[in-house]
Amino acid sequence: MAFKTKEEARLLQQTIAQAEWTERSAMEASDEQSRRREAHDAKVLYAIDCLIRSHEIPTLVRGVHCLIQDVHAVRSQKQSSLARQRSSQANQQSIQATLDDTSRMYHNLLRVLQRAEDENVIAKPEAGGTVRLIPATAQGMRLLRDKINALHQEVRVFRLF
Repeated sequence: MAFKTKEEARLLQQTIAQAEWTERSAMEASDEQSRRREAHDAKVLYAIDCLIRSHEIPTLVRGVHCLIQDVHAVRSQKQSSLARQRSSQANQQSIQATLDDTSRMYHNLLRVLQRAEDENVIAKPEAGGTVRLIPATAQGMRLLRDKINALHQEVRVFRLF
């Protein structure tokens, strides 16, 4: 019974896929025919619009030169715009990296302060990646709060950008 149901579902999916393929093929053929007709119409229109007499050739050449100059001007504007955009993105990335570092340091110091208040110890990093726990003194807590306040101000300044 389950095999029959699976086979019916497979046949239904195959029928749907075949119908979609037929529809897609018809659309592609129609699209190709439309592109050919547009290309042919454009060639005919261009031939009609471009009947040139020999005395009009200098005017045409001047027009082509003007068009070339405009293309160069647009290209240089685009390049300068892209250069400014890249510079701005690089500046933004450096500001974001600094903000991320400062924010990370701020949150780390907040955790250190919380632990110092809860357990009355301050973790002090030493050489070799080890950490030494020292008793939290009033001066140590004040220095820690000053560092946190300074980092908080720095983060606020960065967020204004």
